[in-house]
Amino acid sequence: MKKALSLALAAAFLAASAWIAWSLGRASRAEAVADAGASDAPVSIAAVPREDADVAVNALPTPPLAVDSLYPEPPPGALRGEIALIFETQAEYDQALAWLREHGIDVLDTLPGLNAIRVSTRNPFWERLGASPDRVGYNFPVAPPAPPSADSPYASTYNPGFGNAVLAFLGVEEPEPHWGEGVTVAVLDSGVMRDHVDLEDARVLALSHEARTDSVGHGTAVSSLIVGQEEPMLGLAPGTTILSLPVLDETGRSDTFRVAEAILLAVDQGARIINMSLGAYGDSKILRQAVKYAQDHGVVLVAAAGNDGASQVAYPAAYDGVLAVAAVDALGQPAAFSNYGPQIDIAAPGVGVPVAWTGDQFASVSGTSFSTPLVSAALAMVLQQNPRLSGTEAVRILLDNANEAAIPGKDAYVGDGILNIERILDRNRRGVFDAALAGYTLNPEATTTQVCQVDIAIENRGTEYLSQVQLTVTYDEEKATYPLGALEPGDVIVQPVMVPADLLGQPNGLTIESTVTINGEDSRPDNDSTARTLRLLRED
Repeated sequence: MKKALSLALAAAFLAASAWIAWSLGRASRAEAVADAGASDAPVSIAAVPREDADVAVNALPTPPLAVDSLYPEPPPGALRGEIALIFETQAEYDQALAWLREHGIDVLDTLPGLNAIRVSTRNPFWERLGASPDRVGYNFPVAPPAPPSADSPYASTYNPGFGNAVLAFLGVEEPEPHWGEGVTVAVLDSGVMRDHVDLEDARVLALSHEARTDSVGHGTAVSSLIVGQEEPMLGLAPGTTILSLPVLDETGRSDTFRVAEAILLAVDQGARIINMSLGAYGDSKILRQAVKYAQDHGVVLVAAAGNDGASQVAYPAAYDGVLAVAAVDALGQPAAFSNYGPQIDIAAPGVGVPVAWTGDQFASVSGTSFSTPLVSAALAMVLQQNPRLSGTEAVRILLDNANEAAIPGKDAYVGDGILNIERILDRNRRGVFDAALAGYTLNPEATTTQVCQVDIAIENRGTEYLSQVQLTVTYDEEKATYPLGALEPGDVIVQPVMVPADLLGQPNGLTIESTVTINGEDSRPDNDSTARTLRLLRED
């Protein structure tokens, strides 16, 4: 009896000693990680004591719930139950992957090109790896920007759709069949319906069966705006090669880890442009690293801003160096649903745009998803015509030749302006005289209860100096003429016009007609005159 009692006490003592040793070891590792985090030097993963590595996972003591994790809670919106470990070297990656598998941790996915491992956190033992907190990232859900619904507060009757006038708005009568030849655009989406009547003669590369099909329709629609071969949707750069890389499942959902995988694959397959008509509202470390990988290889990334009418641009569009695309309507006005912010670079048609859809059908769609491929197509055209240009140089050509909207300079709604193919094609042609009405803005800082200031922007969209530019404005039987002087190519001038507030406050608003003239013949008279109905919305 005494012997049995002694053995029991010994066993209890050994168990307690093991638990104390484990707790002290864990605390030491926490202090080591904290100290390492304060250093600027690269930190490798902590080596696991050899005696632990030889013990089965379920034989190790389970930490009590009161013990705090070394790692912070996932940020809002992150997918729960998983993390992404990202290491600086392949040796660290290989060591961590071997340890995780040896200890039975569920490895959900790997991305060797970024030394990244996607790990389930349902078994808390993964923390025993001892990875520095700065190696831990999170995965976020990804989806195409939701289309504005009929009852959405952002779906506005003041955003008229394009119908079949998309190409005309961009300054193109009909795209040349060779535009985009030799340039590959990777479309990270839901796949491409290769046998659609609009795409069956297009160049579409598919690395898998799912890349040649599309149960969602979104990827087919996006691709048709680039390489569509038939009316009503002729693609803007029909000679382009589309690399179809499906990242969305049959419900139209994905995550940032899968998008990062596809970015690397697109780069390694030789794509010069990556089109991403999708987004997430969380900053994913793995996605950021994938974007950097593409940029380091000279690939241009083009992404949708989002359709929530919010002052938050979705990722990856929000990352530096990614071309963030907003949507405008047929009047060149920012679409009410289009997200906005300082990251916006350019805008393109995105309201009532015709596209190819599932079942050999065509559809009319709205959203920044469909503005984005028009920008990708324009880049493909520029790179086809100038193969020696870098991606950055091609982007600069688009931005330098974009049309100003109502607010001069770069703004949060259209960035550097609205895509215009005619100006891109004519940028080196002499003899283009073009004064254009760019848009109207109600200036709140100069508006009172009696009078409102309407700012009217005029832009020189040609290649020649313009002299004796003059603006004539008519409203409510009032007519005024404003001499504006001279404009260099690319210059914008804003003419303020004071209008009685009660006229703008009418239920139907006030229609203002404006015409700009120059000393001589205007090369593009279609943009010399516009009429806009403006309303002053008052709070009750």
